[in-house]
Amino acid sequence: RLRPTLKMATTLCGERERDQHLSFGTEYFLACSLYILRGATLFVDPGVTVRSVPKDQDGLAPCITIMQGARIVANGTRDLPITFTSLESERASESDIVTDSQGSSNGTSAQRLSGKWGGIVIAGEAPTSFASPVPVEGLSRYVAYGGN
Repeated sequence: RLRPTLKMATTLCGERERDQHLSFGTEYFLACSLYILRGATLFVDPGVTVRSVPKDQDGLAPCITIMQGARIVANGTRDLPITFTSLESERASESDIVTDSQGSSNGTSAQRLSGKWGGIVIAGEAPTSFASPVPVEGLSRYVAYGGN
């Protein structure tokens, strides 16, 4: 697998009104949620790794949100995959999380190696069963998805 010497480290956090390009060879750290706003595109080169802190200043796992009208272009390859992970991806968590899952009698489950970053949210405009756009749950700001 090809891995360059890292050029620099870049922290990702906040809103982007303009295109954001994540270049191969740079180490990226997600310190809080990243929002790509309408009209902007997040470009992610093959081989890029983005590592997230487990919790941001609001106590939430940071995520990358592609807002309505924004885009993401991320084409990894077998030799240069794109990886989104946690800073603690190799260490199991000792805490429990509350879930709405039926898999546990008391509504909790161990975090283990998963649940350490918020994921990628793509807030599209496709019709839903709701009359108007609805908010995404679990984010520190209002993000609507769906349309009519």
